[in-house]
Amino acid sequence: KIYTKEKTLYVEDAGTIIKDVDKIFNREFSTQNSTGFGLDIIKRLCDAMNIKITLTSNNKGNCFILTFS
Repeated sequence: KIYTKEKTLYVEDAGTIIKDVDKIFNREFSTQNSTGFGLDIIKRLCDAMNIKITLTSNNKGNCFILTFS
């Protein structure tokens, strides 16, 4: 599910709970057969474009939140 509200973009899924929300954007972090590079690159691009990116994760799924200034 993808939607916007004011200056914020929400990308939700019903996938596996991400337990290490604070570490997910670190280049060294990886889970099940992943390299960990993808979200690190996304975070760097967001930083370069002054977009705040966060992640929430619970038993319903995950939500990436991109806030534009």
